[in-house]
Amino acid sequence: HGIIEREKHIKQTILNPRIKIHPGPADGQIWNNERSDVPSIAETMRKEGVIWTRADKSPNSRKNGWALVKQYLYNAYPTEKGGVCEKPAFYVFSDCKGLISTLPLLEMDKIKIDDIDTKGEDHPGDVARYRILDNFREVSSSMLNGYY
Repeated sequence: HGIIEREKHIKQTILNPRIKIHPGPADGQIWNNERSDVPSIAETMRKEGVIWTRADKSPNSRKNGWALVKQYLYNAYPTEKGGVCEKPAFYVFSDCKGLISTLPLLEMDKIKIDDIDTKGEDHPGDVARYRILDNFREVSSSMLNGYY
């Protein structure tokens, strides 16, 4: 229940109630249910106000997603003149401990060279990949005021 409690805490203490929260993508497994008498993870979370969209699992989405992760991480590096890249980028903050500890250790699949070897701990990387693929479909930008 860690995700539910975290999301409820953020909703109650941090977010401005006027801000609309856009659901993020989750692996389709959270909608699967082995038993009809027990709600799925997605249903349990929905009842608590945590809403998800289905992650893109279409053909080639893994390959495309990992290519975007690599490109967006590259775009996050400062330009040669020290400026900010004007392309979509992916920034990882220091409190993203799971991603920081696992993403650099992911190995390429020996057979499918455009994919990651799924024998490693790829769940945090998959979350990043799902989010980037989701944002790739509807890229937008806006000005932040008051955050430095």
